[in-house]
Parts: sequence; C-alpha cells; structure tokens
Amino acid sequence: MPTDGRSMAAQVLHNLIETAPNSDLSELIRQASGGLDRREIGLGLAIIYGTLTYIYPIEYVIAQLSSRPFEELTPFLRTVLRLSFWQLIYADRLPASAVVNEAGKLLHRYTHRGNVNYANAILRAYLRQPIEIPADRSDLRFGLSPDMTDAFIEWYGSEAADTILTALLERPPLTVRVNRSRAEPEQVKADLIARGIEPHPARFMSGAYHLALNESRLTESDSWRRGWITVQGEAAQCAGSICRPQLGQTVLDACAAPGGKTAQIIESLILLEKLGTSKRSRVIATDLSEQRLVKLNETLSRLRLSDYPGLTVRVENAADKTGKQPEAYDWILLDVPCSALGIIAGSPDIRLNKSRESLNELLPLQADMLEAAAYQLRRQGYIIYCTCTLNPAENQEQIARFLSGAAGSDFSPVDLTEYLPTKLLALLDDGLPGKETIRQGQMTFLPGYHGTEGFFISLMKRN
Repeated sequence: MPTDGRSMAAQVLHNLIETAPNSDLSELIRQASGGLDRREIGLGLAIIYGTLTYIYPIEYVIAQLSSRPFEELTPFLRTVLRLSFWQLIYADRLPASAVVNEAGKLLHRYTHRGNVNYANAILRAYLRQPIEIPADRSDLRFGLSPDMTDAFIEWYGSEAADTILTALLERPPLTVRVNRSRAEPEQVKADLIARGIEPHPARFMSGAYHLALNESRLTESDSWRRGWITVQGEAAQCAGSICRPQLGQTVLDACAAPGGKTAQIIESLILLEKLGTSKRSRVIATDLSEQRLVKLNETLSRLRLSDYPGLTVRVENAADKTGKQPEAYDWILLDVPCSALGIIAGSPDIRLNKSRESLNELLPLQADMLEAAAYQLRRQGYIIYCTCTLNPAENQEQIARFLSGAAGSDFSPVDLTEYLPTKLLALLDDGLPGKETIRQGQMTFLPGYHGTEGFFISLMKRN
C-alpha cells in the first residue's frame, strides 16, 4: 500500500495509464488512499488530477530532455517522470529539490538504480534549463491531442474554444444538491459551516452549494450521513429539474446510474404528495447491468428514497425496443452514454483516450435509445435528452436527425423558458450564450461561460 501522497499518485497513475487503461479512476483512488491521512490524500489527488490534466505538455517536455524515446523507457519510470514534471512545471509551492529527491525514492523503492540515475539526470537538466511550451501549440496549452483541439475550434470558433478549454483545465469545486424531501438548504448550510466547510450558493440552481473540498471530507458531515445532500453538477441538476411529472404519472429514467436525477424526480414527487392526494406516481429507474444499478441503489438508500412506494429499479437495455410496452410513460429522461467532453475538468482521465476519430462511436447507440424512448412514450408525453459532452454531433445534430426521421416525426421541441431557473434566464438575458436556442428546446452549458460542467439538454413533446 502507498505510504504517502506521492506513492499514492504513482500507484494510481501507473495503473490507469500503463497497466489498466480502462480502469475507474475513482476506484483506483479509493484503493490507493486507504490508511493515509487527509493531508497526504490531498497531495496525492492534486498530483493525480494535475498530471492527467497536463499529460500531453508533460510528455512533450520529457521527450525534449530524454536521450531515449519516451515510449522505450520502462513503464514505472515514465509514471514517475510524468508526476514529477507536473510538480516542477505546474505546482509552484512544491520545492524542486524535494520533487527530485522523492522521485528518486519512488524509483529506488520499486525499480533499480539505473532508473533513479536516469530520472535524476532528466529532472536536473530541466531545472538548469527549463523547456518552454511553444506558444503556437494550442493542443499543449490546453492539454489535448491536436485533433481534439482542432475539433473544439471548428465547433465553437477560436475565441470561444479558448475560453471553454481554459476552463476545462481547472478542477471544478464540488457541487452538492439539497434533498428537499428531508432538509432545507439553511439546515445544510449551518451543518457544513459547523464542520468548517464553507458552502457558496450555486450560480443559478436553488438549494445547491459549491464546496472547496474533496468528497472524502464531505462524507464525514452529518448532512451526508443523514441523506440531506448528494453530489451533482449544476447543469445535471438543471436537467433533472426539467422533469416535472404530475401526480399519478409514470416516469422512466432510462440510463439512471448513478442515481442523481432519479433522486431528484422522487424528491419532487414526495413534496407534491405531501400536499395530500390519493394518486400514486411511478418512477422506473433502469440501466444496462446489475453492477451499474448498485451505485444507484446506494445513492437512493443513503438519501432515504429507496422505499418510495412507486419506485421500480431493474436491468434494462434502453436501446432495445424488444419486449417493451408502447406508450407506457408520461416522461422519459434519457441521459445517454456520450464522449463526456464536458466533464474532463473533473475527470481528466477522459483526456487520455479521446481522439476525433473516436468521438462519434456512440452515435448509433444514442439514436437507438431515442427511437426506443419514442416508442414507449405516451401521447402528450415528454422526452428529456441530455449528455455531458460538447460534441454537436451527439447533441444538436443527434436531435435534428431524430426529429427528421420516422421515430421523431410526431415530436416537437418544447420552449425551455418556463423550465429553466429564473437566475439562469437572467444570466442569458445578460449576454451568456444559450438564449437563442432555449425557445427551440435546447440548452448547451459551456465551461468558462455558465460556470458549470459542459452539458446539453433537449426537451421534446410527443404531439
């Protein structure tokens, strides 16, 4: 087991990049951080997230200094060089001498003397004469592959792409949503302040706070243990809040894990039912596998929502119409699998395997999910389609293809004006991007502009 923050970071980065590229980053961090104190975990997290965010410019610098091709170095040597150069280039508060010494200790502990000497030579060469990142290499400045950088410029133009990609370099604050069926925002605020956690109101979602801390510390609070709060990005909260079933209606959350939006729907129905009614609403939460539903069940259980009488949780393939009942639901929430470009600030491991060629691999699956949802939706029912990507092919173009095809021929976009928070509408009136699309039933949240993760929402109604 790692004994400090640097060895924790080395283990996580080595496993993620060199030995198991498809691993879950949060699970690797959980495994590697056991037994470490909060300070060391904080250091480890900073190194992990920083190294992944800037891995392309880091490898560029190493390649300029190494006498051997970078890919020919031993895997653990590559790992230690990556995390060490992040500390030298991007972490001003860490003394250079300590970075070099700790790199030597890591390599001495797990490899051989030759790697120690090689790393020491490269690191000290950089300290004597630092390598400058070329000013004309936008890809290196933004920590993306060249073709991905070009894609953002093509989609949004140079100026907007610069704003978006700069924002995606900054790790976002933790955003939490208050479970209004169990607590009021002021209760949560008082509890967090009592624990030394300063909550800042979210930009436009009421009952949401931004917190400058990591999730492991948050879970120590009473608000977390009592099910008063859950972690959820502000744009994702907005998507969930658009789903507004009436009492007695049936809702399908078709890609429900990890459960944040399912929880929102149940909470809203509980508050409605408190007004007094005999009508019982139903919420069907589905996902592709039992494994994915484990997290959803954990979320609902902690929020004290798993015993909602109208709740059904089951394994189901959202892209397959086989065996499904037509016109069964009044609302369908479809948060589809996507290229996740909008959340790379908080999940920088996404940067590792993204290329322009791979961006559109999920388009057929998304189209099948839309078609299956249309088949299951009642007349006058609503589909909320959303993604956490900024790729227009998965967003606006996907919706355009659906509406122009047979499955979407009796659907119309719904003006989002009455569904969006008033604070967000005010920001759009003040000049933020998006006002021109909300009347067409679409909203794209852009990092650097809206203060959120990158996210796309489309609301459509069956005629």
